[in-house]
Amino acid sequence: MHRRGRRPAPATSTKREAAPIARSKTIEADAALGRPAPDAGGAGRARAIVAAHPWLVDAALMLALTAAAAALRLVRLGAIPYGVHSDEAQVGTDVHRILSEGWIGVYTRAALGQPTGHAYLTTPSIWLLGDTAFALRLPLALVAVAAIPLLYLLVRVSFRRTEAVFAAALLAVSYWHLYYSRVAHWSISYGTLLLGVLVCIMLGLRRGGWGWYAAGGVLLGLGIYTYNIDPIAVVATAAFVAIISVRVVLAARRRSPPADRASSLPPARAQAPVSEATASAATRAPDIRHPTSEIAPDDTAHGSSRSAAAGTTTGHTRAAADIQQPPSNTGPENVGLTTQHASPRRWWTGMAILWLAAFIVALPFLNYVRNPDAYYWSHLTNYQEVRITRTPQYAAADTWGRIKLIAGEAKYFASAYAWAKRPDIVDANGSVRPMFDPLTLILLAAGLAFVWRYRREPMVIAAVCGLVILPLPAVLQKGSIMREPVGAAPYAMFVAALPLAALWRAGLRRRDWLRYAPAVGAVAVVAVVASLTIHDYFRTMRKDPFVREIFFSQETSASTYLRSLPSGTYVYFYSERAPFALETRQYLAPDVRGEDRSKEFGGSVSVPETPRRPSVFILMGPYEALLPEIEKLYPGGERRTITRDGKFEFTAYRLR
Repeated sequence: MHRRGRRPAPATSTKREAAPIARSKTIEADAALGRPAPDAGGAGRARAIVAAHPWLVDAALMLALTAAAAALRLVRLGAIPYGVHSDEAQVGTDVHRILSEGWIGVYTRAALGQPTGHAYLTTPSIWLLGDTAFALRLPLALVAVAAIPLLYLLVRVSFRRTEAVFAAALLAVSYWHLYYSRVAHWSISYGTLLLGVLVCIMLGLRRGGWGWYAAGGVLLGLGIYTYNIDPIAVVATAAFVAIISVRVVLAARRRSPPADRASSLPPARAQAPVSEATASAATRAPDIRHPTSEIAPDDTAHGSSRSAAAGTTTGHTRAAADIQQPPSNTGPENVGLTTQHASPRRWWTGMAILWLAAFIVALPFLNYVRNPDAYYWSHLTNYQEVRITRTPQYAAADTWGRIKLIAGEAKYFASAYAWAKRPDIVDANGSVRPMFDPLTLILLAAGLAFVWRYRREPMVIAAVCGLVILPLPAVLQKGSIMREPVGAAPYAMFVAALPLAALWRAGLRRRDWLRYAPAVGAVAVVAVVASLTIHDYFRTMRKDPFVREIFFSQETSASTYLRSLPSGTYVYFYSERAPFALETRQYLAPDVRGEDRSKEFGGSVSVPETPRRPSVFILMGPYEALLPEIEKLYPGGERRTITRDGKFEFTAYRLR
């Protein structure tokens, strides 16, 4: 007897029951990937856009951090610090030469010898804006601002987003970096170029394109035209490349076991090779276009993934495990860019391209230093005299005495960064505070533990190379102990960012009402560091008399006044500290003619019997006492006394 089958359910009922199941699976998959749950509102659509295009988050963060850094570095740039330092002014006088002569070579005698890269860089600014402090400082301030997005990109590509945000934020508010960002001194530029070199190497290691290595080589070669100390950046790059090369070779050997080991494997295992795509997907760092979510609880640092531990291998859960879990064979410290599956042949080819490009770009400078009479060698000879090893005390000491001298100099160097004011008589830095505030010192100390934990990461290797190698020339010198090593500032800020990032994640893993407290604390630390920097720089340093003296405040005010006078006005210059030919005056008032009348610079202190007309007497310091005599001899002149922040600058007595 035929049995009637059960009547099928309506199609609409099947769809109605299947929809919640599909939606539930999608939500579970999104949760495994750290994606936000779908939302019908505008906020949900915004989150969906961000999930589909994570680079928008990075672009927004970089833009915000760069804007904050630019504000600190560009506001009142021509007035703080007030005055044009003679080293700054010599960049301007070289610009005058370029504007009148064209090519002036790759090296200049100005400032005891410097590469001319900054003069060429500054030429458009002065040509457009005139002979002002702002025009002189603007190009290098922009170079300094570029270090913030470059540091973000470097850490983001080779490590993680949270560390990138905190590292860039700390660099933006770093007193050390800020100080040299706001003066036209070439020390700030080589560190920015080095960041660009490392970004190109990391992108080449990650993506494999030869163009990245070529771009890195171009930036490395350009560094030689920025600062005499740049060769130490080349040494740091070479050390980083050497360490990564060793890791690439060792990883390749581990992937290629000996033949006897391969032949001893069971046939089933020997015939199941892992595809290159699968291996690289399991070990590569999250792509910048598809980063892991740093907002959701991040277990990457601990190498945990419930889905991976459970052995699931399908759908979004497996994808989440591939993105969030570091390679099991490298330990929990591998969280970013890895060298485990880098091809040695491609790596060596990339390095050959990088060094060849650097050599080609640096060739004009290398050709210049081939001449043993080049002024570059005279500069090196002069600077060797400031080393502790060239002092009479060192020469007269025995072995133990020399060790004590070196240890004392190293302690002095460290104190300038950690606990003492060490005024530099050349650039005036260190008169207000050490380079690191107490909070930054605590972060650096805590960051060392994370450096050890993540010691295999290329980003950490790069930071260690920068922190150890870049300061070496300054450690044993009597001067330049803060401006020469400023290229190491980004790597110090990366180390300081590691505990802040860990604090941020620790809070977001919680599920109670205290979830956001650690994150707020991490942000508050950055805010406190920023407030200390702003106060110390824009208030305390701005009014510091030592800074005003080193930056030739009086001479700057006088030069600004002189260039406002009618053409042909002759100057009788009385100053106990600077001559009329000071580079500051040559840059700010290049067309003014005059003579020194102070005894310190070979002039006759007496008032001239028949002064030229029109003329002006500029009286500074103790020479202001000559004003009554001048007024008595030449009545009817125009007297003007200039002060700044309540401090006397100079007195001018003008004869028409």
